[in-house]
Amino acid sequence: MANPPVRPESDATWDPAGGANASPAHGRQDGPPQGGAPTEPGEDYRTLALLAWVLLLAGLFTFIGGVAAVVVAYVKRSDAPPLWQSHFSAIIRMFWIWLALTIIGAPLILLFGLGYLVMGAATIWTAAVGVLGLLRASENRAP
Repeated sequence: MANPPVRPESDATWDPAGGANASPAHGRQDGPPQGGAPTEPGEDYRTLALLAWVLLLAGLFTFIGGVAAVVVAYVKRSDAPPLWQSHFSAIIRMFWIWLALTIIGAPLILLFGLGYLVMGAATIWTAAVGVLGLLRASENRAP
């Protein structure tokens, strides 16, 4: 029968199940955080802004994407640094303009198809602004 492992006096990483080579006790880690943690304070806002722009563009095909984009923008706008506040404000503004033009254009479809022009213009405009906003956010520039 083998002897149980003996805890070394100076080793804080000792684990009775795994011996001295086990992971740090109680989930502690020495060194920098792992797993792609943001390296700069504004990096998480950049990621959220990029996500919101992508969701706004997805909202052109599925309405829920646009709603998700505007919710993210409203929730994070007040906490964000000025650059990212401008992105979140642009997303909010673009969502409401797109929604208003879509609501105006829907009943106008019955009038000689005029609504198709309004809704098409709203879609093209939102797509153009969304792509430019996404590109500018990826370059850390204002929208």
